[in-house]
Amino acid sequence: MLPLLVIGAYGLQSTLLGLTWGFEVTFPVPVLAGFAVLIPPLTYAALTSLAQVTTDRRAIWLVAPAICTAGFVLLFPFLGISQIEYLLDVVIVAIYLFYGGLMMRIAFIVETDWMDQLPFQRLPSAGRTFLVAGAAMFLSATVEIIVFMDLAHGSGTLAPEVVGLSNLLLLIALGVAVLWMSGTPPPVEEKTARPVVAYEGSSGQAEPVGLIDGMSAEEYRALQQATLEKLDDYMMTHQLYRDENLSLDRLARRTLIPTRQISTAINNLRAINVPQYVNTFRVIEACERLKQTDAPVTEIIYDVGFTTKSNFNREFQRVVGVSPSVWRRSNKYDSKPSSWPFVESFFEPTTAPCRDFSLHRAEAAK
Repeated sequence: MLPLLVIGAYGLQSTLLGLTWGFEVTFPVPVLAGFAVLIPPLTYAALTSLAQVTTDRRAIWLVAPAICTAGFVLLFPFLGISQIEYLLDVVIVAIYLFYGGLMMRIAFIVETDWMDQLPFQRLPSAGRTFLVAGAAMFLSATVEIIVFMDLAHGSGTLAPEVVGLSNLLLLIALGVAVLWMSGTPPPVEEKTARPVVAYEGSSGQAEPVGLIDGMSAEEYRALQQATLEKLDDYMMTHQLYRDENLSLDRLARRTLIPTRQISTAINNLRAINVPQYVNTFRVIEACERLKQTDAPVTEIIYDVGFTTKSNFNREFQRVVGVSPSVWRRSNKYDSKPSSWPFVESFFEPTTAPCRDFSLHRAEAAK
């Protein structure tokens, strides 16, 4: 509902601005200013809601424009017309810069709680969405400044063209951003609650890991090693990577390992991020299928957990070093994954899989 409301607000604002600058239709200043003030927080609210971003200050960020506008209204009787227009321009520019900065911050933060909730396939598009929306806010602030300077110190001839073009670009950019994020499925709740700090040992019982700060370097590395071995075992035994909606939070719930413990172990011992870790298992099974079956590549892509061909090709090239078609035709390696160099290097420094290791056969045996 909120994304549709935001897109509707974009469209109505574009119509009002088009009539104002194109046909010289006059609207009350509070009407145009009201839309200008409401667009940024509505965009922020829609994107953060769709991305499951929850912060203690989110409510403050949403009511900030209302506070600014209320203060402006209280000062209205004491200011002249020129002062009102000047103050209004300053408030609008400040609001667009403020929300642009908020969304840029979300786009560039590497690790946040909301990222744990999103499927790995959606993380790149979510980051780009906040980046596009933040850039659009900065563009709007720039346009406001250009129009103000043109009207104050020039003839005002540039203002209609600048407003018209920028408004079209803003409408397209923010509309695409909201619709793009709307395609992100909500996080899937698991029935098993994740412990705050726990590690399920080889006995199958949950064992406390203790305080990280109190561990020696050897103990901490041993914990990371055990964590990674457990993750590898779950990936190979239960083939969690085949879940196209797999997220860090869902992976933590399935393995009973805290999210930060998972990401830290993978980053430190494998020198890759969690999405790349999951995609490597998908690529390994895809390599098996390409060698052992005649299934089309498009079928294999979705069977192993990828959702787009472009992402599959990019990750396949990263892991294997060649394209899927070249790999299928090549006779350089046999069909046993344990003999492939990229598989051996991936599982180091953890225990390498046995000679008969096979993700494809494990799926067929189910």
